[in-house]
Amino acid sequence: MDAQHSDAQLVQGEDTESAAGGWNRRGFLKRAGAVGAMAAAGMALSGTTTTAAAAPGGTPVEPDPDILVIGAGFAGLAAARHLRGMGFQNVEILEARSRIGGRTWTDTLQGQQIELGAGWFHPSQSNVQAALRKYGIGIVYDDPMDAVLAQQADGSYRQYDMGTAFETMGGIYTKFFQGTQTFLPNALNPLQAKDLIAAQDGYTVANRYAQLGMTAEEKAWIGGTLAGYAGLPSTSASWTSLAHWWALGGYDANGWFNMTSQKPATGMIGLAQAMFNDANHGITYNQNVVRISDPATAGSQVSVTTAQNIVYRAKAVVCAVPTNVWNNITFTYGIPQAFKDAATEGLGVPHAVKIWMYVRGPQTRTLVQSVEGSKFESMVPMHKLPDGQLMIAFGGAGLTLDKASLNAEVKKILGSAYEVVDFKLADWGHDPYARGGWSLRRPNQLLRQLPALQQPVGRIAFANDGLASGWNGFIEGAIESGVNAAIKAAEASGMA
Repeated sequence: MDAQHSDAQLVQGEDTESAAGGWNRRGFLKRAGAVGAMAAAGMALSGTTTTAAAAPGGTPVEPDPDILVIGAGFAGLAAARHLRGMGFQNVEILEARSRIGGRTWTDTLQGQQIELGAGWFHPSQSNVQAALRKYGIGIVYDDPMDAVLAQQADGSYRQYDMGTAFETMGGIYTKFFQGTQTFLPNALNPLQAKDLIAAQDGYTVANRYAQLGMTAEEKAWIGGTLAGYAGLPSTSASWTSLAHWWALGGYDANGWFNMTSQKPATGMIGLAQAMFNDANHGITYNQNVVRISDPATAGSQVSVTTAQNIVYRAKAVVCAVPTNVWNNITFTYGIPQAFKDAATEGLGVPHAVKIWMYVRGPQTRTLVQSVEGSKFESMVPMHKLPDGQLMIAFGGAGLTLDKASLNAEVKKILGSAYEVVDFKLADWGHDPYARGGWSLRRPNQLLRQLPALQQPVGRIAFANDGLASGWNGFIEGAIESGVNAAIKAAEASGMA
């Protein structure tokens, strides 16, 4: 869809201007590679993409950095910033997009700041909270909501006051997650009780429903949210991964609800920009990496080739791209089986559509909770406007992403007095540089993959939100993973 479309902008993780801006010592590549990057992306609503393979023996770039960071999302920025703190000054960042931020994207709609990707923090996320304090970024909170419109097991919607609704949901979540503290006694180290979690790790959400004998009404209250978080139906979503989030929130319903309670006053781009400025390293945009070669020969370097046929060499590499796109990169000397399995199975949720809508009509701030499989898994009221409000909808797999379809669904749920006037959305599952949303492990991935994925492969260290021991799937986890990868890359470079 054309970005200048009068009704909406379909956002798929690509924009036309750099969030960081400016030229660097390799600035000539930014614009020279832009057309090639778009061609390599092959972006399409159908989800089919093509990646241009770089020909052997591409154009080398000098001078060589000591460490190369691939990806300018929060994991890559955290790695670059930590390397600066370790004393590394000769670090280069490569970014496939024309902006920093990765799967975060701050934009505007109707003059209001919106987040098309990650948008909230939890109060207990220590890395994020420390960064906010360091950079003097304030925290803002969403306004209180007026009511909850909850879909029933028979498909109808019923309105509840906030106290009743959250008490009901809190009780059901508490039942669903009971016993979590037994097999996840340390939320920041999910492998601490390996023998206990091994008995749980293969369970799906549907398995858990059956184990507890949950009723259709109970599943109606929480099923849409759980399926939305997982980007998968309950028959495929991991019970232990969601239980890990429950543990990270403090093992109670209040902590669970607080996962979406805080936002940075600057928008997520403000935090990303502050981290980028703090790292103070060079960056080259529109460079889509397609090959990484680590010959593991003493004194030699890792070679990184982009779809634009540019070759970079460094003593070590931090590969800070989502797990779901690892299959787009050829690792010429191979990677362990755990990496291959993770790339094939995916860690990023496969279906992640976030929609911001300008809805004209009554300004009642109504939270909509739908059942699993609904076209809108949930709707969250955000900013009031003179004749309506901005709302976030998380689209289900059956939703058609056009204004008429969105409008029809809003009217069906909220009533004929409401009308979608404008919208913007991000379909991260069809973004070629993401191929999915936030990370959430599938059944049996925790024990089988995480320990291996946290280790470097030769002189290549990996980082993304799915590789964190703690807040996997969150910016907090991306920062944790980026810092750990920076340390491993520094050691591999021989310069630590």
